[in-house]
Amino acid sequence: MKQVLLTIILPGVVLGSVLSGCSSGDETTKNHPGGAVFAGASVVNLGSINSEWDDFAPVLNATETELLFTSNRPHEGHNTFIDDESKYGEAIFSSVGGGTTWQAPMLNVTFSSTRFNSGTLSLTADNRTVFLGASYHEKGSGGNDICVTQWNGNSWSPPTPVPGINSPWWDSHPAVSPDGSMLVFASDRLPQPPTTEVTGRRQVDLWMTTRDAEGNWSPPVPLPSNVNSEASEISPQFGPDGYLYFATNRLENRGFDIARTRHVSDTTWTPPEYLPAPVNSAYNDCFPFLTADRNRILFASDRAGGHGGFDLYATDFPYRIRLAGTVRLTSETGTSVPA
Repeated sequence: MKQVLLTIILPGVVLGSVLSGCSSGDETTKNHPGGAVFAGASVVNLGSINSEWDDFAPVLNATETELLFTSNRPHEGHNTFIDDESKYGEAIFSSVGGGTTWQAPMLNVTFSSTRFNSGTLSLTADNRTVFLGASYHEKGSGGNDICVTQWNGNSWSPPTPVPGINSPWWDSHPAVSPDGSMLVFASDRLPQPPTTEVTGRRQVDLWMTTRDAEGNWSPPVPLPSNVNSEASEISPQFGPDGYLYFATNRLENRGFDIARTRHVSDTTWTPPEYLPAPVNSAYNDCFPFLTADRNRILFASDRAGGHGGFDLYATDFPYRIRLAGTVRLTSETGTSVPA
């Protein structure tokens, strides 16, 4: 049975030790919490884009022809193994394709850096603004910061920390709402500044900030206690269905499971509901991404049978709506109308 995850991400790492304390699960807990199963669905490993290292945080562009993800595999400027936690350092990779078929990934030099770890992207609906996490940015607040880069019509601006939302602690996993007015992210900061030095490991919670008409972001506030828990919540991502998807390890004797919640008003969110198996498993399942047509969900998992570490997977979305039947057109008199 897998162990409870560590409750802190070290400042210099985008994925880091929040997952490094996980061990594989056993078959006694393979179903999602509550035993719900999405009948007929099968999970597909995305194949050769995965590596023996950790591959996670999948994001599709607007046309769903380019897959961007984060990996700590060896790459340009990072060919020296750091440690078991950081591997070779995180960077962003791109692959061209569609569905579950993707070409060999390439290092995305636009969003990656040879100076610091970078990863966990979130794109606005128009694909002109990208938020990402970056560690020890020269203009950052310390540790890991949320950065932003924008398309100016010819090129992307250098990623720079988002003003007013970062802390001296670990801030990453940004998720921008479809309309660009809200940003949810993961952080191990404390709700109140400590009066004494804080050491050791801290839990990771989800925080939110909203943007005003002038483009300024409000001071971040934690999501309510029905979403955040005494464990850790990570990898948020807004879906096209209006839900916020994320991963939590609040359940005893389980690692991370994927859940979803919906923003109601101000700081009110609906109670989270877990996605069924086979999305959730006895292993660690996180970094969900729902496709625009709501038919498929991509995610990362360290379940058995992968290439090593965390791999990228896809499966049918459990809550998609499919209509079956015959459409018959009739006139006002009730007679059939030819198609």
